[in-house]
Amino acid sequence: MQKEIDELYKLTSSDVKAVSKLLSRAFLNWSCAKALVPDEEKRKSNGYYAYKMSAKHIIKCGEAYAPSPKLEGVAMWAHSDYDKMSTWQMIKNGGLKILYKMGAKFVREMDICLEFNEKIHYDLIEEPHYHLLWLGVEPELQKTGIGTELMHAMLNKFSKENLKCYLDTQEVENVEYYKRFGFKVLRECQYPNIDVTYWGMLWEPEK
Repeated sequence: MQKEIDELYKLTSSDVKAVSKLLSRAFLNWSCAKALVPDEEKRKSNGYYAYKMSAKHIIKCGEAYAPSPKLEGVAMWAHSDYDKMSTWQMIKNGGLKILYKMGAKFVREMDICLEFNEKIHYDLIEEPHYHLLWLGVEPELQKTGIGTELMHAMLNKFSKENLKCYLDTQEVENVEYYKRFGFKVLRECQYPNIDVTYWGMLWEPEK
């Protein structure tokens, strides 16, 4: 039986550190992470700071849930009205720490990727919607249904609100995963600065 959103654990600011560490483990071998930071040890030791900036923003301004306070996995969504971070928000959420820990080259390449993501995203959908930014599960618990549980709960919520949902993925196996929930591929293209494929996908509530 699928859970409703009020049966999940809603993340709070006190969870930022733990969530950021979870994401750094879950996305250790993510295509973009490997392309931007080829050194696995550096990804392990410093990747946390990049995820922390995003996690702080979404937990404060978006919809962020886990199955329980144990944080077996997380799903983090932002409404399109609050999706973008201003320069000040980036600094406030740890942007300077990323520069210090990861270096100027990483920040430049990351900015190119983020700008590319944003352009494709808003070329494909302009109306109000939700954006799935992170769906991450602890590596040892992946493929146990945690991600599916989180997805169903949120999509049920969006269906009641009659709002569409957008996501992007850089892993071909994830394309098929998200298709199971009703997402459709709107765009497939390559990043301009790294050898990684981008898939933009959209979900619409049933009418």
